[in-house]
This record gives sequence, structure tokens and C-alpha cells, in this order.
Amino acid sequence: MSDDDLYSEERSSSGLLILLAGVAFLFALSALAWCYVLQGRLTAAEGKLSHAQERSAQVTADQAETSRELRAATEAFGAKVGITQQQIELRARDILRQEQAANNRLAQSVGQQEAETRKQVSSVSNAVSRVRTDVGGVNQDVATNRQELASTDQQLHAVIGDLGVQCGLIAKN
Repeated sequence: MSDDDLYSEERSSSGLLILLAGVAFLFALSALAWCYVLQGRLTAAEGKLSHAQERSAQVTADQAETSRELRAATEAFGAKVGITQQQIELRARDILRQEQAANNRLAQSVGQQEAETRKQVSSVSNAVSRVRTDVGGVNQDVATNRQELASTDQQLHAVIGDLGVQCGLIAKN
């Protein structure tokens, strides 16, 4: 085997290792970018959930205020028209029943939104876990590639040393 063939074979092996290390590095970068995107989605989903909870509290407060105003208006109207106390109580019970039904519908709607948001948060969390696992695997692959590259480097230096010794032993005419 000639020196040119040996040099060419060593060069293509080291080129392959460099290419593999580059591909592993690019894969690690893309995994980190994907993790960043998923973290952004998780943050957005949490923001939507907190907004929905705030909105639910606001709607409940608004309903309570409306109920108080309605009772006050009913009492004032009853006094003006001369409605009996029993009629006012019946009307108040009816209003409370309607209010309860509205609260139930609202709670059901908010519950569905919260369930959907939790489902999305769970999905994003699972995706982040998978990305973290993949990044760990890539880190292991990079470490293995570094060890192999160091071994190849040592072997290359040994071959270069052997060639230097042989050059001194070759007779020159």
C-alpha cells in the first residue's frame, strides 16, 4: 500500500468523523430550538388559562352585582305598584333559579375551557419531555464521537511517527 493511499484513507475517515460530529451538533441545536418553541407554547397556554380564570371571576362578580341591583329594583317596583311580599319572594326565587342556571352554564363552559387548556399543557409537557430525552441522547452521542475522534487522533500521530522512523531507515542512492 502506498503512502498516498494510506493518507487518502486516513483523510476520508477523519472527514467522516468530522461530518458525523457536525450532524450531531446540528441535531442538538434543532432539538434545543424545538424545546424553546414548546416552552413558548406552554407559557402561552398557561396565560390563556389564567385569563380564563380571571374572566370567570369577573363574570361571577358581575352576576352578583346584577342580582343585587335586580333585587333592589324589584323591591322598589313592588313598593310603587303595591305588590305583596309573597309575590316579591316568588319572583326573587325565580330570579335566583335563573341565576343558578346561568352560573351552572358558565361553570360548565369554564370547566371545558380549563380541561382543554390542561390537555394542551399536558401535550406540550410530554413533547418537552421527549425533546429533553432526545437532547440527552444527542449529548451522549457527541461524547462518544469526541472519544472516537481523540482515539483516531492518537492513532494518526502514531502512524506519522512510524513513517518518520521508516524514512530515516530507507537507503538513499
